[in-house]
Amino acid sequence: MQNKITALGWCTVGTPIHEHVFRASVAEYVPDEVTRYVKYNQPTFGAGYNELVKSMIAEGHKTFAICNDDIVLGPDTWANLQNDWELLMASELPEQRAAGVLACRHDYVRMGPQNIRFDYGRVNLQSVSYPEERQIVNVAGIAPILAVYSAEAWIDFPEINWFSDDVQCYDIRQAGHTIWVSRAYCHHIGSMTMGHNYQDEETKAVEWLKNNRPDFYERLAQHRNAQ
Repeated sequence: MQNKITALGWCTVGTPIHEHVFRASVAEYVPDEVTRYVKYNQPTFGAGYNELVKSMIAEGHKTFAICNDDIVLGPDTWANLQNDWELLMASELPEQRAAGVLACRHDYVRMGPQNIRFDYGRVNLQSVSYPEERQIVNVAGIAPILAVYSAEAWIDFPEINWFSDDVQCYDIRQAGHTIWVSRAYCHHIGSMTMGHNYQDEETKAVEWLKNNRPDFYERLAQHRNAQ
């Protein structure tokens, strides 16, 4: 499995005022030899990124990253992400060698180890961060706000906006790959790539799952009933 991340791709709604800041951070902190891919005006999150990754894989990229257009990379984001991927690939532990996805930590993401506010059961911060933030953490799923994939592990998103990443992570794990959260941090503005019509997007996604992925629809219903 290739260790170098050789491509970075993102989708956008086409006219985001924040994209120039994102592009500036990519230009500054992502090595020039990393091929850039961009797709505008995608019909859905899933459809847009599937098409993007199809191009990456067709052009020979074995390890690549995808991201949202409403993020800002820091000086060490890409370097830490690359280093953590290399550590996983060089590991003697089977679960680490089975890594198919490695995602950055963020300030705007579902609560869990991927969110820098996740407290790991503690009451107080350890200085300004938690010790676990300096570890690569095995998780059930991630939001691919900035995430590395191996071409071997890639499975297409369902062509919906909401829950597309949940379904993909579930399918990737079912296929025998593991999913990890990196030590790398990347600022995420949040909810800009797909807009703010939350209720409509959720309704459409739930209906799609009910009709096309009843297995996952049942899991979602059980999770909601347990809350």
